[in-house]
Amino acid sequence: MRDYGRVAPTFWTRGSGKKLRGNPKAQIVALYLFTCPTSSMIGIYHLAIPTMAHAIGHPVEAAA
Repeated sequence: MRDYGRVAPTFWTRGSGKKLRGNPKAQIVALYLFTCPTSSMIGIYHLAIPTMAHAIGHPVEAAA
C-alpha cells in the first residue's frame, strides 16, 4: 500500500479537515484529492473534474 495515500486522523483535528469545517463539500473534495487513484507522491497529477464529481457523487459545478 502506498504511504502517501493514507489520511491521518489529524486531518479532522489539526489539518485541512479542521480548516474546512462548515463546508462539507470542500472536505469531501480535499479527502478525494488526498486519496484518489490518480494521485502521486509529489502531488502533481492529471485530474478531470467530471471524473472527480462522479466519484464523490456531486454535480460538476459543486466539485469545481
